[in-house]
Amino acid sequence: MLKYEIKEFLLNIGGADECTATVPFTLHSVMADMGLAKAEDTRERCPVRKMSATARILIDEELHTAKHTYIRVCGVHSPAEFFVNGTSVGKTSGARGRMLFDVGESIKKGENTLTIEFAEPDWDVGVFSAVTLLRFNNSIIDDVRISEAREGDLVSLSVEISSVGSSENSRGVATLISGSGQIYYGGFVNGIATIHISDPLFWNPQGFGVQNIYKLTVNLYGDAEAEDTLEFKVGLRKIAAGEDNLFTINENIFLPMGAVYVPETIYTPEVSRKRTAAFVTSAAMAGFNCFVIRGGRLPEGAFFDLCDVHGIAVIYEMTEITEISLSDVASVAHHPSFVHVDVIGDAESSQAASKIKEMIPGVDCSFVPEAPEYFGESSVPRDKVTYSVIAPEDRNVFSSEMEKHSGEKCIAMAHSAAERYLYAYTPSDFAYLTRLTQAENTKKEMLKRRISLGKDGRAVFSEISARRLISSSSLDTEAGWKALQYYAKSFFAPVTITAEANGGSVSFIAINNKAYAVFGLLEYKIIDNDNKVVYKYSEEIDIAENSSRTVFTHDLSEYIASHEHERLIEYSFTEGNSTLAKGTYLFAAPKNFVYKNPDIKAEIAGADRRFSITLTSSCYAGGVEIDFADTDAVFSDNYFDITSEVPVKINFTVSSPVETAKSLKKQLKIRSLYDIGK
Repeated sequence: MLKYEIKEFLLNIGGADECTATVPFTLHSVMADMGLAKAEDTRERCPVRKMSATARILIDEELHTAKHTYIRVCGVHSPAEFFVNGTSVGKTSGARGRMLFDVGESIKKGENTLTIEFAEPDWDVGVFSAVTLLRFNNSIIDDVRISEAREGDLVSLSVEISSVGSSENSRGVATLISGSGQIYYGGFVNGIATIHISDPLFWNPQGFGVQNIYKLTVNLYGDAEAEDTLEFKVGLRKIAAGEDNLFTINENIFLPMGAVYVPETIYTPEVSRKRTAAFVTSAAMAGFNCFVIRGGRLPEGAFFDLCDVHGIAVIYEMTEITEISLSDVASVAHHPSFVHVDVIGDAESSQAASKIKEMIPGVDCSFVPEAPEYFGESSVPRDKVTYSVIAPEDRNVFSSEMEKHSGEKCIAMAHSAAERYLYAYTPSDFAYLTRLTQAENTKKEMLKRRISLGKDGRAVFSEISARRLISSSSLDTEAGWKALQYYAKSFFAPVTITAEANGGSVSFIAINNKAYAVFGLLEYKIIDNDNKVVYKYSEEIDIAENSSRTVFTHDLSEYIASHEHERLIEYSFTEGNSTLAKGTYLFAAPKNFVYKNPDIKAEIAGADRRFSITLTSSCYAGGVEIDFADTDAVFSDNYFDITSEVPVKINFTVSSPVETAKSLKKQLKIRSLYDIGK
């Protein structure tokens, strides 16, 4: 087979402007390069109602003598019609799967033109991967469907292909290679190859084991050589939906813990892919094991590649059963991270769920009459993000400009913050309190769902990536971490301890979502606002796998009575030398707690983007926030408490390679709850 990749196009925009574009491109990226569009234009209706892309194809004698000629399209995700030398050869509906168009009757020796006319131009319309011209004598692969079956320790991978062309002399082989180099083969008989794996390596969600990924190569041979080859990354895993929002994956009970993910709109492909990588990587760092996608288009395959590697399971809530949605599901079904489809709707949707299982082997699918609810509470991002958008005169949180960027949620944020914290005199302090409030309230809800093991809903909050300046997301519009993202590292940790008080009686609740029991030391201290220890206690406890329980309840009234505003509990759970969980509990609302001036000191060390900051405090410091005026950083911890004289060391990486410890020290900003109201 001979391949001819088409990457260079001449665009005709609106019937007037013409320019060249190289795959990948979108209408927005091209117009931005021409100086005809800005980033903010994507919020407005696209002014272009007509767009076409034309490429030259040179056919030499060798190409011209082949028996069949097709073009393969897999990077045009919007309705479009394809023309070769002015003759229509096929249409795309906007689905993401591969499509083949027979162009043998339209192509000729010498120079040819391929034209793509987009039916519904918008900012994100474009071509995201090369269009490939294929010339061959036998047959090529049209579609591939992959499914697996398990019997004891044996896994059988079924690979089904459909082809176009002349299949009389074709033969095919599927090759599976593990990350450790094990090789398995399966020959195609009537379009189906079965590969038997006697020593399978399974793909697991984060926290449950290794994310083993295999490389699957499907070769279709002609007379002597490969006519067509397609490659996939696959993972072996067994999934089943259970009750109370639980699943079993590889026989382990799995409670989804994560956030709703809204796919990036691909205005500029390179930027969108970088942002997607930042979102998925941040989720993995914070301990997410799940993303939920609520209807609409599924993300690009690159998103699922990242989820495969990081062990983040993806649940798709299908709200509309269309040709496009089914094709999107089929195009990503081979990814091990794509674990489940919720078909949401009426009785007709219930029947459709069964049909989807038949149409797309390997996809676990179930009917859900109503869409689940996901907790969300808005917050204001870091000052540098807000100030890049909001002019100084509009930075009052109740200004019309701020409300425009918040969806009019400013009053709700103020009420929620007022329940916990003192009045903030500056917009910056108010924004800081909204981030803490969002994190604390989301933590409370996620732990509630984990403690009930899914009976109160999935431990999933409303969004990870921000669509507007002020939102319920855990990352801001620049992919920076809010307090919620840092808090998630503790409330999504596989083993978590939390404390609850009823008067002077304190209960400690342990949660273990690991597939095995843990045994360790639970220690707590009652300390005062000078970090002096008033009382301490420790006890060895065990926590069974996939369980939660109250490990003990103690009456601490004699240490707390009349000291609620100046004493708190610090607790930790250690297994050997590893601290699996830690936290603090205040007996009074933070606004009623008596904070003393912590006089926090900081020293920064490091180079080459990797640094550490060591903090010391003269007394208890609550809600400590670290930031830099002009540099973005991701910290190993932030929005934390300092509860002793022992220095706290935080590692961090910065986005700029030119920073030094000295320059960072100059722009360092530290704030704690003591500073509010001052």
